[in-house]
Amino acid sequence: MKTLLCEICREKFEAAHSRPRGDHCEECAVWLRALTWGPFQDHHANYEKLGMTIAYLIKKDELKEKDFIHGLIKGVR
Repeated sequence: MKTLLCEICREKFEAAHSRPRGDHCEECAVWLRALTWGPFQDHHANYEKLGMTIAYLIKKDELKEKDFIHGLIKGVR
C-alpha cells in the first residue's frame, strides 16, 4: 500500500496505486460518483436538482448550513 494525497480534500489515504484519473480518498470518490464525475460515467448530473436537494436538507435540519458552507469555502481556497 502507498500513502497518497487526495486531490480534493488534501487528506492522506492508503491505496494500492495512483489512479490515472486522479487520486481521491474514498469519501471524495463517492461524491464524484454521486455527481456523475467518476470514471467511466458518461451522463451529466442535474445541478439544479442538487441545489434544491441541499436546500431541502438544510431546511429539514438534516444538513448543517455552516458545515456545508465551510466545506465550499475550504474547497475554493
